[in-house]
Parts: sequence; structure tokens; C-alpha cells
Amino acid sequence: MRIKGREFIPDLKIDTIDNPTLARILVSYQKLLEIKEGELVEPIGVRRNKNRTYVECRFISPEQKAKQQMQASIEMSGAPKGQRSVGDILNIMHYMPSTLKDIGISARTAEAARAAKLAAWKVMLQD
Repeated sequence: MRIKGREFIPDLKIDTIDNPTLARILVSYQKLLEIKEGELVEPIGVRRNKNRTYVECRFISPEQKAKQQMQASIEMSGAPKGQRSVGDILNIMHYMPSTLKDIGISARTAEAARAAKLAAWKVMLQD
């Protein structure tokens, strides 16, 4: 994967990637994040505010939030007490991952996501 002219391989250590770049990778791969049990969000954008980076997301579930097109903004790291950062969420979802591959960022997962989207669009276009 290339972002801003830099190549990122699946075996790259997550802790060597700065927050804005990791956020762009998550958005590019549309890596679903489970905020808490039953609440899934899809990254759709990156926002920077001074020295902080946020991932802008839309709810995929629960269905009520998805239908209302609700969105969330999740800080990449250092979230306020009582809130989870993207880093916290990835650590919980993937039990302390160390590489991009550990969080499902690879050519194989990108191809699977692309194929699923294509199949969904084909079904919608037939209706």
C-alpha cells in the first residue's frame, strides 16, 4: 500500500507509524472498528486539530445508528479518561497487535473487501 509516496508492507510495525499516517491507512482499507460490543464504525476520513489526529467514522451497527447516518470522531491516541482511542480499540480487537498484518491490513484483506463491495453493488444494480 502507498500513502503519500511511501510504501507500507503488512509486516511493518505499527509503533513505527505516526498517527496521521496510520489513520490514513485505516481509512484507505476501511478497517472496521468495534467501539464497544455491538457498535461497529467504518473510517471515512482523517481530521487533524493542532497536535491531535482523529478518525472520522460512520456507524455500521447498531442498525438504528446506521440508518440515522450517525458519525463518530475517535482520537488516534491519548483519548480523554473514559473514552477509547483508536489505539485502544485496535489493542482490544486484536489482542495487542504489533504489525499492520495483525490488524488485517494486507493485500489479501483489501482484495476480499473489494470483492465484497463489488458483489453488493452488482446485487443493488440488478434490483
